[in-house]
Formats: sequence, C-alpha cells, structure tokens
Amino acid sequence: MLEDYVGRIRIAPIDRESMAADQTEHAFRPSSDCDIGIRSNLQLGQSGRSALRSAPYGPLALLPGLSHTVRMSCLGVHYALTSEEVARLKAFDDDSERLDHLQETIEEDYFANHSEFIAESDKSWDAMHRALSDGQLSYTSGPNPLRLAVIGGECLYFEDDYLMSLKTPSEVKSIVQALLLIDEADFRRRYEAIDAEAYGFPKSEQDFGYTWGWFVGVREFYQRAAAADRHVLFTADQ
Repeated sequence: MLEDYVGRIRIAPIDRESMAADQTEHAFRPSSDCDIGIRSNLQLGQSGRSALRSAPYGPLALLPGLSHTVRMSCLGVHYALTSEEVARLKAFDDDSERLDHLQETIEEDYFANHSEFIAESDKSWDAMHRALSDGQLSYTSGPNPLRLAVIGGECLYFEDDYLMSLKTPSEVKSIVQALLLIDEADFRRRYEAIDAEAYGFPKSEQDFGYTWGWFVGVREFYQRAAAADRHVLFTADQ
C-alpha cells in the first residue's frame, strides 16, 4: 500500500524583483537566492486521493529571519498543456486569478477529459526531484535537463500557497530523452545518493519503491507530452 506523509516545511522568500531582472532562459525563473529550501520532519499518515487533494501544499513564503511550520499533503501533479492554454495561464496579471484558472478550468477539464495528459506523483515528487537533480529541493540547482523534470522550470506563481513551474516543448523533449536513459538500477543509485539529513524522511526500500513507481508514470507522461509537442506544468498545492 502506498503511504502518505505529512511534515514540516521551511521555505526561503521569493524575490519578485530579482526574478523580473533575470534575463536568462526564463525571465521568471528564480535565482539561487529564491530557491525553495525544504526541511521535512515527516510522519506517516493515511492515504486517500480525495482527502489528499483537499489538503493544502506548496511553498510557504517566509519573511526573512522567520520560520513557519505547516502540515502538508505534498500532492504533485504534472499537466501537458497546449500553447494556447499556456498563453492564457500566463496572461493573468494577478496570481490569485492564475490559480483560480488552474484549479477551476485546467484541473477540472484535464481530470475529467484529458487524463492521458496528467501525471499525479502523490508525495514522491520530493525524492524524485532530489534523485534527478543534485539532492536539493531547488528550482535551479542540478544538471539540465533532469532538474527541470519536476520543480525546475519557469516559475509562474509567486504566492505562498502553490507551486507552478513550466517547461517548454523543447525542454520537454530534452527531459524525456534524459528520463528514458534512467532504469531502475540507476534510479536506485540516485535515490541512495540523496543526503538523508537534507531529505528529512527515512530512506528505505519501501520509500524507494514508492518513489520509483510514481517516477515510471511521470516518465510515461513525458513521452506523451513530447509526442504531442506540449508544454508541461508541474503543480503542488499548499
């Protein structure tokens, strides 16, 4: 049985001005000063998709020098979006309107009508991202293109209650080629290399199997997204 966890999350503040000034590949991609930093002190909980989807998750932006503790469901979902859908999502000036559009239009439509273009990852996306990047839970650290597969990419949401990171169709194609090179043995090696203290959750055979199982589904999703020449949006709710 797949088990869920709740934990403690500590996240650095997002600096809108430094993001806007970033003129690299993605104008809104956070600099290292804005990276997400998560320290989890985790306990096992009961699983249940409907309960998880109603529980909050995402980056809790903190004031400098302060820390907050929250219970989190950590539910991650990837969506493969068309260029028109991405343009609409990016057109909002207000983050709350963008989030409403995601939840009330994209999420409702995709779960009801386009299940082939979604991939849920439950709580496994934490370890999945660490295994695919450099062991840190950061937008920017780790090698390309694997660091983009989960939380890496263009940040579309800057409030404290949600994660939204976007990958372009060209990035999606690069990501899928890199993911296809990873077999279970390689993923295990990557998982075992995660720093246990930074991860904050006991590494185990059960946790590895849980993470690998969700990874396989995400990898298959990326193949479909690449074949359809779509963007990929990763989301997680607070």
